[in-house]
Amino acid sequence: NYMKKIWPLLFVTCIGVIYVGSKILQADNALDFTVIWLAGKLWFAGQNPYGADFLIQYKAIFGDRNMLWVYPPHWFSISIALGLLSFHAAIIVWKLINVALLVAATHLTTSAFTDKRNYWPAFLAGLSYACFMQSTAATLDIGQTSILVYFGLASMIFGLMKDRPPFLILGLIVLSLKPNFGIVAFAATAVGPNTLNWLGH
Repeated sequence: NYMKKIWPLLFVTCIGVIYVGSKILQADNALDFTVIWLAGKLWFAGQNPYGADFLIQYKAIFGDRNMLWVYPPHWFSISIALGLLSFHAAIIVWKLINVALLVAATHLTTSAFTDKRNYWPAFLAGLSYACFMQSTAATLDIGQTSILVYFGLASMIFGLMKDRPPFLILGLIVLSLKPNFGIVAFAATAVGPNTLNWLGH
């Protein structure tokens, strides 16, 4: 009975992974990723991505769009690492990282809410659902940062549910890359019931 549950889910998940994989090599519409890549190039060249140079260089490379760099400074190392690559190579690497984070986030969420016996059916169901979500395809198509939020939240949930502070800290660090989510996450953690217990360890 257990294996009868697994095989259909495994088949559907494989199709979902292939579908997601087909999005990795498509770099034409990676609008949101353009700012991450260009910020890295400017930082590496010793320029300020928060200044007027960003818009000038953006229009020179990507055309007449008014795109600005609004993410916090601790994107520095991520952006520079990607900015050292050609744009096409960088967006493929970025998408691969996002797919890995999607799998990791689903693993953490599943581990937080299921026991070992029910892990694989729940993980495969969750991953196949995530792969076929329209928002996942859109995120990969245009190089968004939404999967970072999913991973950050999943890491936080796992840390809270399993009393594993390092995962909570990792989740907070990842979410801080998106300040609108990071501020809420830090506030929620600060008033959480386990915070004082962890501080006392």
